[in-house]
Amino acid sequence: MHQKIWHKAETDNGDTDRYGDPIMTEKTLDYDARVRRESNVIQKPDGTTVDTNLEIDVPAEAQVKAGQDIEYVDIEGNEGAGRIEDIKESTNLSATKVYFKVLMVDGT
Repeated sequence: MHQKIWHKAETDNGDTDRYGDPIMTEKTLDYDARVRRESNVIQKPDGTTVDTNLEIDVPAEAQVKAGQDIEYVDIEGNEGAGRIEDIKESTNLSATKVYFKVLMVDGT
């Protein structure tokens, strides 16, 4: 796959400051992905609806969450950015294993 997504995350580097709090560093996490244009309407629990225009498949171990800003490269090589509005997981029939995650993204 030539498509990718990436986002910035804060991670603990193992050091602490003089108060004993962990020192956080910013790190860029990237994953192979499949980016495709797909229109979806998502209804949130508070009753509002959000239109999304991207579906992005990422591996099951990808550390992503709803509301997170990401950047991506689509199949044509164009770079873009967007916000994850919803995440759906593709599982086996007994839901004991997650094969991949589908991110619903409102992107540009």
